[in-house]
Amino acid sequence: DIPNPSSDLDSYQKKCGERSAMCFECIPEYCSKECSNCGISKNVWKNVQVGRSDIDRKGLFASEPIKKDEYIIEYLGLETPDKPENCPDNKYVMQMKHHYIDARYKGSLARYINQYPETNAKFVKKIVNGSERCGVFATQDIPKGKEITCYYG
Repeated sequence: DIPNPSSDLDSYQKKCGERSAMCFECIPEYCSKECSNCGISKNVWKNVQVGRSDIDRKGLFASEPIKKDEYIIEYLGLETPDKPENCPDNKYVMQMKHHYIDARYKGSLARYINQYPETNAKFVKKIVNGSERCGVFATQDIPKGKEITCYYG
């Protein structure tokens, strides 16, 4: 049972780990400054850049060292209730529970993350202020200049 921040702030702040495990993000203004479960809400991305990839034509690369479990970037695009048509291999389309994120024509740099057997990041779907969103988090330390890779399956 997750406490309501307006009725019991102290108890709310102590339950961060439970919210994270349940894929709910904390509300930054009610949680402690040290809380690491507010990445998507705070909208503070790591420094990343698109570059030439050996996996595919383009990829997303770390422009600064990224530590394991750190929030990297949000997967953004056009939200649509139905799977987009004319989309070979679902490229640039992320399936969520109740909608799709179509980043083919407009979206965040996260759309350039390539799939690779040796991943160093993962997609994490979370409820943020009542909306389903998708963040990318490091699964290991990623050095500056390294390509960020995830499993799309």
